[in-house]
Amino acid sequence: MLRRKLLMIMSSVILLLMVLAVAALVSLQSIFSKFDHINTQANAVVDLSNHMNLSISRVEILLHELYSGKTHRLDELIVVVQRMQDLNEQLGVHYILHQKNIGPVFGQLEPLLDQFTVQISTLATTEDMQLLGRHNIEALSAATGLRNHILQISQFAHQHSQSETTDLTSQFRVFVIAIAVGFLLVINLSILVLLHSANMILKPMDKLLKASRELAKEHFDYRVTLGRHDEFDELGEAYNHLASQLELNEQHRMDTLHQVARTLNHELNNAVSVIDLQLHLLRRQTNDKDALRLV
Repeated sequence: MLRRKLLMIMSSVILLLMVLAVAALVSLQSIFSKFDHINTQANAVVDLSNHMNLSISRVEILLHELYSGKTHRLDELIVVVQRMQDLNEQLGVHYILHQKNIGPVFGQLEPLLDQFTVQISTLATTEDMQLLGRHNIEALSAATGLRNHILQISQFAHQHSQSETTDLTSQFRVFVIAIAVGFLLVINLSILVLLHSANMILKPMDKLLKASRELAKEHFDYRVTLGRHDEFDELGEAYNHLASQLELNEQHRMDTLHQVARTLNHELNNAVSVIDLQLHLLRRQTNDKDALRLV
């Protein structure tokens, strides 16, 4: 019974510690995963935005060269624009750009990019120099608008990453404090449980030790009262039974000694009586002899 109680107590404490440790590990893993996810998403958006800006810069260079008549590399211009469309599709995958603060800005990016693509296509098909110049200027203006939108997206991604990182840092701080408090409570509870377990063992042990000392002093009438239902209670009952047996044996021994003493006393009294009788006879014989001599 006592072993079962101790096993249940220790198992409960160990289970509580394991549950707390597993919960701490799972929570830490979740927080660190969120940190990684935020950093990955933000870095990906910023990286794609930088590539988009580089593509816009390349487009602006090509448009300036086209406007100045230095070169006529429309094929490369179309390739760069197609590259920008691919980058825009890759940007749309990330959840950051679907937040309510930046969603409208990102939503305007695709129409602007489509309009910019139409203008580039118009440049490729226009042979009139005046129309070519006008479309070139419009394309440069559209490129500037695209750059502003990309800049807003990049800034928002950076700010959003900082905001979520700050929130997660606060959550992590609260989590660490909660885990510390939880472990302190569990440790204190474990100490109280261990003290209670020690008291469950030491208290009956003290009573049994005291009973053993009384038994060594031949106080066979001393009894142990534990009031428990475990192995110590069985040990106390065994001690009481042993003390009762010793008390009975002692009583039997004392009764035997009293009987022997009475018997010896009776025999001694008989012997003394015989001796007194013999002495009386000797005195009478001595007196008779003395009387005869006088006659």
